[in-house]
Amino acid sequence: PTPRPPSSPPPSLPILPGANLLTWPGNDAPPAVALAGLPAIRAVYEYEPLTGQWKRYFAGAPNYLNTIPLLQRGRVYWFIATAPATIAVEP
Repeated sequence: PTPRPPSSPPPSLPILPGANLLTWPGNDAPPAVALAGLPAIRAVYEYEPLTGQWKRYFAGAPNYLNTIPLLQRGRVYWFIATAPATIAVEP
């Protein structure tokens, strides 16, 4: 039999307490879905250079306050966390 290469763990983003500037590596996903089950991540911010405005997502906030509809592959976001966390991402 041919030996199989060891399987690699699913991709993930390690988050530290405080502000974390990261590029989203996964598939496009609504923040509420991508961050489900991660109460340590309190907010996500994205700067839109074309308009000069900040977009935001606050976990548990009403939809009218959240202006990031999707975390998009290759876009840069500030993840604000109160404790260490790991975000599992879909490649």
